[in-house]
Amino acid sequence: MKDLRKVEVLRDNNWTECRLKDVKKGEKFRMFEFDGSPVLGSVGESVFVADSDPYVGPNGPEGADVWTIGTIDHKDDDRPLKGEMDW
Repeated sequence: MKDLRKVEVLRDNNWTECRLKDVKKGEKFRMFEFDGSPVLGSVGESVFVADSDPYVGPNGPEGADVWTIGTIDHKDDDRPLKGEMDW
């Protein structure tokens, strides 16, 4: 079995485990590696805001299709930067 990232979405002020494909645009979510360590964004953040609904794209190893979601990253000046998280 392949090791997969754990995904949690913030709903009703509670972190709930879900699949990445169930995260909706505008929701906050976080991910963890199979060893439990948090997935960190480009500026060290561990909580992300979905800037798109999930989609399948060729972002996996050797161009394999994987679930991907657009994210909004925030630097110190709060300017949104587009990013992507893969599962």
